[in-house]
Amino acid sequence: MASYQRVPSRPEDVNEVDEHDLLTLDNPHTASTMAEFNRPAPAWWKRGLLIFAVFFLGWMAVKLGGLTGDRKPKVIYATRYSDEFKYRPAASPVITEYLKDGRIRLRGATPGGVGIRPGDLPLTPAEKALQQKKMAEEAKKVAQEKLKEDRQKRREAARKKKQSREKRKSSKAKDEM
Repeated sequence: MASYQRVPSRPEDVNEVDEHDLLTLDNPHTASTMAEFNRPAPAWWKRGLLIFAVFFLGWMAVKLGGLTGDRKPKVIYATRYSDEFKYRPAASPVITEYLKDGRIRLRGATPGGVGIRPGDLPLTPAEKALQQKKMAEEAKKVAQEKLKEDRQKRREAARKKKQSREKRKSSKAKDEM
């Protein structure tokens, strides 16, 4: 490896020592620094153990992360007044009961609070099922009506086609006479 040195531009620079000259391989400090960068590779079992540890910790994070219960509790909307507080005023707070199976029972005033329209409250599961059933029935009725219309159109087209054939036959018969 060739060593390039700076050419002095002034006479005072001739006696100065260049910093690069101190960093040659002959310098013991430089040799120890270079040896630090030429470390031997770690053993294969250490690499394997590190990779295994990373995958194991990732797997544990996924498994234990699912056990924390991040899912939202299911809310049950009970009657407005409970048995214990039968004559509670309308401005009463919402009472929440946490049931054993993870659901929440709400009692008292409306869950949305003051100023919330009844249409903005979430539907109960029974109301959702009823709404889906109505929508399915409406879709079925629309499909049946469309099917009837299509059948009528096909019958009408077939009838017109038959009439046009009969007209052609009768006109051919007249022409032959």
